[in-house]
Amino acid sequence: MKVKKLLWSIILLSCWNNILLFGEVDYRDKEKICNQVMAEAAKEIQEKFPVSCGGVGGAGLGGVTRETFLSFQLIRTMTIEQLRVLAVAWMDIFSKHLNGSKELRPFLVEYPFPPSCITFDCYIYKTERRERKPGDLMGFDIRQGIVRYEARSAENRLEFIQTETYEKAKQIVLKELQEKGYTPHDLISYAQSIIPPPSTIDQLSTWEKAKENIKNAPFLLLHWVFSHLPHPKGKQYPKYFGGDEFVGMCWTLDEYGTQVAKKEGMQFYRVSNVTQSTDPNPVYFLAFFDSHSKTLPEGRILASSLAQDLWKMVSTSPEVQSYQDDKREFYANNPYQKKIFTEKVNMNQVGFKIAYWDKNVERPQAPYLAEIRFIGGVLHYYEADPKTQALRLIFQESYDQAMAFLQAQKN
Repeated sequence: MKVKKLLWSIILLSCWNNILLFGEVDYRDKEKICNQVMAEAAKEIQEKFPVSCGGVGGAGLGGVTRETFLSFQLIRTMTIEQLRVLAVAWMDIFSKHLNGSKELRPFLVEYPFPPSCITFDCYIYKTERRERKPGDLMGFDIRQGIVRYEARSAENRLEFIQTETYEKAKQIVLKELQEKGYTPHDLISYAQSIIPPPSTIDQLSTWEKAKENIKNAPFLLLHWVFSHLPHPKGKQYPKYFGGDEFVGMCWTLDEYGTQVAKKEGMQFYRVSNVTQSTDPNPVYFLAFFDSHSKTLPEGRILASSLAQDLWKMVSTSPEVQSYQDDKREFYANNPYQKKIFTEKVNMNQVGFKIAYWDKNVERPQAPYLAEIRFIGGVLHYYEADPKTQALRLIFQESYDQAMAFLQAQKN
């Protein structure tokens, strides 16, 4: 089990080192920023807690950081209450690093980066001096905002003995801090204080450490080889890759997005859904950056016009229809996907995002917009929270309402 988890960590880490992270420029420049942020977070956690990092990685969609993960190994006998504090403290450290990087900030799927996009694993290992018994706590993980605590079952398997939302875990820990006379600012120091000292049972002998190193050596060598392989396409990654229909569709929308950006004084990023939205999850999605401040009335004119033009372009594009037909044939026996890839493009498949950032990579403050999204046939307009910079929905309108507004402006 341990070898299998280590192997997966190495494979995921190797994949992370080759994820696409930005436009047509050298993607590895952006990749290095992500790797550096992840490494700094892992380093701080290892410096402040008696753990070793067993894996670092993440997943990208069209160059946007959608999910990140850290995996740690801990040699201690812990309780659920103690692990809960560690989970909240480590999430705090990781979030600080992700949101604190201004170079990475525009490429996060959401800012501030939400806990639901952060995955943690923490496995408790013990020496061979003691057999694991049913009920022994084996660690925790956090996935999609849910904290799960694992234990050894009677069948010698791992089972989740308790689950809770991350927000609930956080509230429990904050209440615990308050009851013991601490403030939220004391979270890290408190988390350090609740870790029990190593017992004789938990400590590895020199011989056992040597055996662990020998056992892991082949996998570490494998990771080193993969991470040092030259990129097969030279210095630059392709901006879009996949089947012919997909690449053709992407470049058709890319050329359109580039023209729109030039006309409106924006920066076109790429074709991909750069939001957390999964229902509906737009397929034909354009991402823009804009450094020009816009009020709600100004933003409505721009967004309504773009929504109208984009819908017309996508619904009449031969390349888009070719991709639509290809996906519909591929998912012929999948009822769920067939509802998404209908015979003709539908409004739920089309969308865009315009993110506003100033020269300091901060979101503009009200009365200026921070972001505009067109998803599911609805235009959403956001301002930035003055304290957290989180998006705050201030207005939304359907596509038909937007068209009526646009027509009224023309009259």
